[in-house]
Amino acid sequence: MARKGQNPYAADWSLAERPGWLTLRGSNVTLDDRNSPTFIGRRQQHLDCRVSALLEFHPIHDGEKAGMTVIMNDQFHYEIALSCKNGRHVVMLRRRIGAFMRTEEVIEYSGEHIILER
Repeated sequence: MARKGQNPYAADWSLAERPGWLTLRGSNVTLDDRNSPTFIGRRQQHLDCRVSALLEFHPIHDGEKAGMTVIMNDQFHYEIALSCKNGRHVVMLRRRIGAFMRTEEVIEYSGEHIILER
C-alpha cells in the first residue's frame, strides 16, 4: 500500500489525545511492507536486555494487531501481539525470516490491558 507524505505519518500517533499515554493508530501498512507502519522503536544497545510495554488495544476485525517486535527489517522480525482471530481476542507470537513466516503460538485473551515483556 502506498502512503504519501511525511515519515512517520503525523496521523498515526498522538501524545495529546490521552495525556500520559502514547496513542498509536494503525494503518494497512504492516511490518512486512516496505513503507512506514505505525511503529515506535528503540535500538537494542546490549546483548542482554529487558523490555516491557503496557498495551491497551481492542481489535475488532480479524488480522488487526498491536504489540512488540524485535525487528531487523521488513524481511526479518519476531512479534508478540494482541490480535483478533475468528472474532476472538488472542495473544500471538509470530516470526518472519526471509520468505518464511510462521505463527508459533496463539492464546485466547480476555483482559482490558496486557503487559508485553521480554
